[in-house]
Amino acid sequence: MAILAVNLAGAECPLTDLELALREAAGAPAYDDGFLGHYLFAPLGLDVEAAGTQLGIYATAFGLDALGYGLVAIRRWRRVPFSRGRA
Repeated sequence: MAILAVNLAGAECPLTDLELALREAAGAPAYDDGFLGHYLFAPLGLDVEAAGTQLGIYATAFGLDALGYGLVAIRRWRRVPFSRGRA
């Protein structure tokens, strides 16, 4: 959920900033498109700034968050309390 909030706020991901600093310290070239743009979307030929790509990112992140929280809720709901009559 935190990564989705950072992305929706338009802020830079702190992990990407860390990676770029480490790449610079190691003498490797930096990249401009962010982690997903560089490692996922560019090899697939997708523009990370395109509306459809952004919608896909948000839908995937929200869907995975909803799935995770849903599984936690189901697990808590299915938990049966111990009966007082048991020894």
